[in-house]
Amino acid sequence: MVINSTDSKLTGNIASLEENSVTKNLNGPVSPENWQSMPEMWDCLAKIYPNITATKDPYHDSSCDFTYAELAEEIKKFASGLQYLELKQGEKVSIFSENSSRWLIADQGIMKAGGINAVRSSSAPIEELIYILKHSDSTALIVETPEIYQKLLPYLKELNLKFIITLWGKTSGDNIYSFDDVILFGKKHALKPVNILINDIATIIYTSGTTGEPKGAMLSHGNLLHQINHFGNFIEIKPKGITLSILPVWHAYERSCCYYLFSVGTTVIYTNLRNFKQDFLTYKPNFMVAVPRLWEAIYIGVQQELNKKSASKQKLIKTLFNISKNYAIAKRTYENLNIVNLNPPIKERIIAFIKAGILLPIHKLSSIFVYGNLRKVLGSDFIKGICGGGALAGHLEDFYEIIGIEILVGYGLTETSPVLTVCNPNFNLKGSVGRPLPFTQIKVVDPETFNTLPIGQKGVVFVSGPQVMQGYYKNPEATASVIDSQGWFNTGDIGWLTDRDDLTLTGRIKDLIVLSNGEKVEPQPVEDACLQSPYVKQIMLTGQDQRSLGAVVVPDIDALEKHSVELGFNLSDLNNKKVTDFMQKELNQHIKNRSNYRPYELISTIRLVSEQFSVDNGLLTQSFKIKRSVIVERYSEMITEMFKSFN
Repeated sequence: MVINSTDSKLTGNIASLEENSVTKNLNGPVSPENWQSMPEMWDCLAKIYPNITATKDPYHDSSCDFTYAELAEEIKKFASGLQYLELKQGEKVSIFSENSSRWLIADQGIMKAGGINAVRSSSAPIEELIYILKHSDSTALIVETPEIYQKLLPYLKELNLKFIITLWGKTSGDNIYSFDDVILFGKKHALKPVNILINDIATIIYTSGTTGEPKGAMLSHGNLLHQINHFGNFIEIKPKGITLSILPVWHAYERSCCYYLFSVGTTVIYTNLRNFKQDFLTYKPNFMVAVPRLWEAIYIGVQQELNKKSASKQKLIKTLFNISKNYAIAKRTYENLNIVNLNPPIKERIIAFIKAGILLPIHKLSSIFVYGNLRKVLGSDFIKGICGGGALAGHLEDFYEIIGIEILVGYGLTETSPVLTVCNPNFNLKGSVGRPLPFTQIKVVDPETFNTLPIGQKGVVFVSGPQVMQGYYKNPEATASVIDSQGWFNTGDIGWLTDRDDLTLTGRIKDLIVLSNGEKVEPQPVEDACLQSPYVKQIMLTGQDQRSLGAVVVPDIDALEKHSVELGFNLSDLNNKKVTDFMQKELNQHIKNRSNYRPYELISTIRLVSEQFSVDNGLLTQSFKIKRSVIVERYSEMITEMFKSFN
């Protein structure tokens, strides 16, 4: 069955949500539905929210804090400066930089001047940056700092670029300019209007990927505007709200969400991994867009604080949490919002209603006297979190629901601009990734025959809609491999649809582990279960063509040391038998606690490693996803030995 967000069964829902859309906030003749290009947004917002602060950049320069009127003017001047430097319509400019207000000005300035930007993190490997610079046919380059420029310099001489700009700091050389230089050029030269059409390419976003060379997804102005037009159908955010921007702003997820947040007049504060926890307390944000890894980091921080309390307090809090979890499960059941128990019999729903009523007073008191203090880790004014870039583990959804923080999970890919689905706060089916955005179609197909599967059956997720990319730049073969002749995009994700159009994801086709007995294991749900252990920081399952599963585990050394004496093992050798036996038993207990646990999902052999998986060591993507193939290659000898010892 194909799910279409414009089907009759959904039109009532969409109509009822329409008044919460961006159009309502814009309240006048200017509406995003009428925009043909991204740059049109800023002049409109400057008229509607002229004195509201648009950006704050505390870790760069306070002079780069802008109101909406000031931001629109800076974008215009930067665009004029680029034209003075002879940037022509349709030419590409590479931007290699992290989050900042100047990144946004450069991004939108390029578009306003008629250019197309190709974006990537400045911390990506130099070889990857040079590949993007060359592959995108960029005629100019913008880098974050002179230091990045110096790293690239040996490769730049052969490229004959028109100009190079540093966003922060100055450097010398031919055709090299600072951000301030470009703004000065823009002040002295009038902007030449450029006719930009809605289907013109706005940006090329190179996928970070886990294997092979990055591919450049071509996103049009229309792709990006679709996101701005329709986020409001699911997430109502009022002007003057405050949001923290922490994810890489060149990444499709953070980028589109920030565009939307700007479109409704919020203040975006640029933070970073080092400071974001403190910034919750300093700036008291209302919203944050994040990936599961960041929501997990906040959860772990809370758990560590709880572990410092006395044994009696820990026991009390654990008891209250269990009561609140039972309340939440009962509430989900009678509201028919329990993904593992959809459409329960009426008798079961009545029993759940009674149970929830009995537990509610204890939950309410706990919320006031216990969970209120836990919520303060996100500041006193936090309203809503948005989670994408991967599934949010069940124990994290439980935790945030219990303490009273709403996390709305969404789903998408770089190639889909990126958002395809979002959970609705009025119908938040935990465990799902929500319902499709307007004009978005979703179907689940058999991975071998590609026939559309019935509701409830698991297969590969295919999508179509206005947010699907125009293709991979200069790579028609790769484009044809993911977009069929009818325009359906193969996401490569495994999932299933409920009878109410909610999409649930269970893994990636390429991540599937096939054991020697033919059983197929989707690693992500099993890994999520293992991460509930206080002794586990990170984990990756392995076992392709083996008799059973193995795991590479990054343990929480501090947690293990705390109990090492009573457990009777020495941590000088992480992989001595006492430690690995303990960890294996611990992991398997959490796996067995899964509601749909299967015996072949148990882990038979493990190895512990002290080095965390990170972006810096190449074991995580820039959006904090595990690079499975890279980890397997890094630890190939250890993994081979692990299975030999087991067999």
